[in-house]
Amino acid sequence: MAKRSRRSRERTPGFTPTSNPELASAMRELRRSSAASRHTPLPRKGSRQERKAQAIRDHREA
Repeated sequence: MAKRSRRSRERTPGFTPTSNPELASAMRELRRSSAASRHTPLPRKGSRQERKAQAIRDHREA
């Protein structure tokens, strides 16, 4: 199998690399989306048995 050549964009005729701060900030905002964050805060996580016991305690206190 032939090895792929690793041409960079700088050598492509007619391509001039430029910075795009607006696109960069938009991509940073996408990375901050809530889909990428934890759904359950770490202090509230636990085993099923611990959560079940906590639910029973909460029910008795109320």
